[in-house]
Amino acid sequence: MKLHDAELKVMEVLWEHGDSATNFICAQLNLEVGWGNSTTNAIIKRCIHKKAITRDKVTSICHALVIKDQ
Repeated sequence: MKLHDAELKVMEVLWEHGDSATNFICAQLNLEVGWGNSTTNAIIKRCIHKKAITRDKVTSICHALVIKDQ
């Protein structure tokens, strides 16, 4: 699976913090790289489409399906 730099930023948050709510990922990436919520949510959707992460529809908790070493 090939992940682009932006997608890897989302993955890095999950690898560092474990399962995380979408709003937490948005806040972290806003602090780290200045992305707005819509940008981060679009990248999260790309990661879901690539099956790199899953997101619970009720709680919006994201879970990495790819380990860092891959």
